[in-house]
Amino acid sequence: MNWTVEDDDRRVVVPGVGTLDWQGWKDVVQAHFSGHSDFLIQITDSVEDGDTLAFLWAGTGTHDCVMPHPEGQCPPTGARLDVTGACYVTVTDGLITDYHLYFDSDDYFAYQRMLAENVEAVAG
Repeated sequence: MNWTVEDDDRRVVVPGVGTLDWQGWKDVVQAHFSGHSDFLIQITDSVEDGDTLAFLWAGTGTHDCVMPHPEGQCPPTGARLDVTGACYVTVTDGLITDYHLYFDSDDYFAYQRMLAENVEAVAG
C-alpha cells in the first residue's frame, strides 16, 4: 500500500484509540489489512457535485492471517468482519483536502475487542 501526504503534521482521531500522527494511522491500517487477506471494500453508491464526493461503502473480510497488535500478535481467528460506512471528500487542485469517514463503530469495535482477547504476547 502506497501513501502520499503533503503535510506530515496531519493527525487522525480514532475513536477508542486516540489521536494518531500520520505514521501511526498508516500502521493501524496496514495491520488491519495484513490480518485479512480477503478484505474488500466495495462502493455501493456515490454522488458527486463539483469538488465534493460522497459515497457509501461495505467492507468484508476474514481474519485469516496473524495480525500485529500493540500488545503482541493476534493469531487467525476465522472471524468475519462486515462493516458499512460512508465517506465525504473535498478535492482542491486535484488533491484531497478534507476527508470524513463514518462507519458502524459498534460492530467494528466489538470485532476489535474479540481480536484483542486472542492476542498472544510476544516475548521481548
